[in-house]
Amino acid sequence: MMYRYASAFVLLISGTSMAQVSLSVGNHVPVVGQTVALRTAATYTSNGPVGAGVTYNHWDLFPASTGNRNFYYAAATSTMPGASLASTDGGSDTTFWSLTSNGLTVVGLRGSLEGVLTYTDPVVELKLPLSYGQSWTDVGTASFTVSGIPVTRIISLSGTADAYGTLNLPGTAGQSVLRVKVRRQTNDNSAFLSLNRISNITYFYAASNAHPMLKLVEDSISSGTGAWNVTRALEYIGEATSVGLQDIGPDDVSFTAFPNPASNHVNVQLDGPADVIQLIDSKGSLVRSVSTTSDRVLLDLGGVRAGQYLLCAYLRGAAVETRALVVE
Repeated sequence: MMYRYASAFVLLISGTSMAQVSLSVGNHVPVVGQTVALRTAATYTSNGPVGAGVTYNHWDLFPASTGNRNFYYAAATSTMPGASLASTDGGSDTTFWSLTSNGLTVVGLRGSLEGVLTYTDPVVELKLPLSYGQSWTDVGTASFTVSGIPVTRIISLSGTADAYGTLNLPGTAGQSVLRVKVRRQTNDNSAFLSLNRISNITYFYAASNAHPMLKLVEDSISSGTGAWNVTRALEYIGEATSVGLQDIGPDDVSFTAFPNPASNHVNVQLDGPADVIQLIDSKGSLVRSVSTTSDRVLLDLGGVRAGQYLLCAYLRGAAVETRALVVE
């Protein structure tokens, strides 16, 4: 893999009250078994500005009509060497990931066009750790066959954390986020056809949620020397409610866990709404997950090894509160 990483000069803005979000392996690598409920739409108006302390009022940029879908993180199959995680929206397309010293890396795909595709040279899709002002680039290659015709894929990617600030979404209170822009160019070349695709993707990551709060995608596709066909789409974690209704955010949810240290079980007492409680180990792997419809959860620790863990409360797919837990 030809990998290049550049740490640009990070601007320190004095006097700003907005905390900067940095992405880390501990908080921004999805875990097997995680399901994220998303709202979707077919277009958006703007990506918003770059810089420090920016407020992104995306509640008024989305169309009134939105859709729903779930996004799933599952264990990788044995058909994809080197993969530790698979992600899918439940359709025919699946992305296979591994965590390397450089960050989250795509090692293969399963798609309607490619079938099962293994990257000869994987591509770092998200540099970890990552902070405001940092950037990275990477290139990769893959080969597959379409209707008996060999195709070579060349991928070039660049990414930058170009802004941080507050993100406001429909039905969700404002959250501190780091904005990450990724430009991925893919060229599929065969004896009969050349297909070019440029994807400009803008992610908004909160401090403690592995899945981005908001993802804006602009896709441009061209066959040979033909004209470019450009489409836009978005997905976000939240509810399609009108501005002015009661918003629920991380500041509205807290919980206590006792006993701590714990051995056989732990009681989780919620102060505010949450729908899932998860126990995550020091490697970021999901150990326990339990749904809840009340303010008290009894989490069974039978078979859990002694060590340090995180208890995470989730609401609509977003982590809203985290507590350290010691299991004896």
